[in-house]
Amino acid sequence: DIVGAYRRGLKRQRRLFALPPAVMASVAMLAGKSELWRALAATQLCDPALLVGTGWRPEPDTPERLAELARSIRKPPSRE
Repeated sequence: DIVGAYRRGLKRQRRLFALPPAVMASVAMLAGKSELWRALAATQLCDPALLVGTGWRPEPDTPERLAELARSIRKPPSRE
């Protein structure tokens, strides 16, 4: 979803497809990258309580914000 939102912001097609984790794990093992795969596939959860305590609020529409970020990075520099 993250990559898809970013590509949408760049006005590119998604060009992504689902692949079962077991297939990716097998490919990583054959390539000698099992540790890298385990790190990428690990559940990434965090408790935002400390951030919320400082006044941070999550974006209500994260995919759209990612698309905006991609668009802003792609803009050519202004010639002022």
